[in-house]
Amino acid sequence: MDQDFVITSQHVHAWLNDHPEDLQTLVNTHSSQKNTVISMADGELGLLRRQNYELQERLQEVISRLRRNEEIYQHFRKVRNRMILARNTASLILALAEGLQRDFKLEGVSISLDQHLKKLPVIKKAHKNPRCKNLLFFIAGRELKRTLPKDGRPVVRIGLEGTNRALFFGELASGIRSEVLTPLASEAFLPSLKDMGWPTPPGSLNLGGAMPTRFLPGYATDLLRDLADIFLLCLIRLIEADHG
Repeated sequence: MDQDFVITSQHVHAWLNDHPEDLQTLVNTHSSQKNTVISMADGELGLLRRQNYELQERLQEVISRLRRNEEIYQHFRKVRNRMILARNTASLILALAEGLQRDFKLEGVSISLDQHLKKLPVIKKAHKNPRCKNLLFFIAGRELKRTLPKDGRPVVRIGLEGTNRALFFGELASGIRSEVLTPLASEAFLPSLKDMGWPTPPGSLNLGGAMPTRFLPGYATDLLRDLADIFLLCLIRLIEADHG
């Protein structure tokens, strides 16, 4: 039986000496494969770095937004607390309007009420207070109904959309380019107001900005709706206290 042929290192050395071009081919092939592997590894590493950078950017945006939201909430909470502590209607209006205008650098903040509420003593007294000038306005009920949505949602108006802006902001209207008008009573309050004989909507909380982009459609208005509801509840409390 023939012995199995075994290739030794001497055989390999001799073959490579006789075929030097094949040796170079083997070296080039190995080098090319190695470079391909390195190139793929570098590409994957670069992709991971880019993804990590993008993830860090998004995370920073989320953190910044959360911090900003917390600041906004704290401002609203201070305004709410001042309203709750107000002992008369003028103080209530000032707590709301001046707080929002100062904290959010707005061109104008005001309260509009249905003109039928003007006869109430506590409201009439506030209207005569010089500090409430350009903060409290009375509007015909039909105009309020025409301007404000029936379901109590705030309405955002930009530029020429605010054709009756002067009714809500008085002398400040000329400097306002965008606004959000928030009904004082959310939809859940409307039945109670009707039972009390109040006009619906009873009025609105009005915020105006000097820039057309200060308020835009889709603007988050949940906190504004809460403030408007709190203002109305505080106003009703003051009216009832005055009636004894």
